[in-house]
Amino acid sequence: MIALFSGKECVYCRLSVGEWRGTGKRRHLKIHRQREKGVLFNLEDDTGKVLIDARGADLTNLKRDISIELHESGAMTDRLQTYCEKHNIEWKSAIGNRAMEFQETFIEPGEDLYVMGTAQPSPNSGRSKKHIGHEKIMIGYAKGQRMFYISDKSEKEILHRSAYKSGFMVFGGIGLSALGLFMILVQFK
Repeated sequence: MIALFSGKECVYCRLSVGEWRGTGKRRHLKIHRQREKGVLFNLEDDTGKVLIDARGADLTNLKRDISIELHESGAMTDRLQTYCEKHNIEWKSAIGNRAMEFQETFIEPGEDLYVMGTAQPSPNSGRSKKHIGHEKIMIGYAKGQRMFYISDKSEKEILHRSAYKSGFMVFGGIGLSALGLFMILVQFK
């Protein structure tokens, strides 16, 4: 499979095309098109390999490979132009280009990934008679699932960053509470 904006080979691709509308505080991104495409792929580690269906995953910690903001005077690449024309997305205005944003996140074959999700029966489990490794299960999005997460960072990096943010929030909250209490006490002097 080929990623539409970058042209790179991938096993999963999520893209969105939006237009910035309004000015100042009322400026917002109107999404024109948001799609995801993917094929089932195997993820292998020391314990074996397991089938992954990346559709519906939280990819916020996966490196965004393409994020292009196009302003009124910016130049549009041929790939983006072709995509917009194919899907009837207006990107030109009377005075130049519209303020557009193109984002693409993709997973390349062989990329090191950390996946946290729920194991479920593989779509091929009924056809396969083998019980070697994890061929009967798949990790993918299931209805009602609370967490399905794919990242290119290790579990240790993710937990360390989460602990750092939590500590900052706790001590920041204590500091702001102390400042608020101090300001109240100063008012009564």
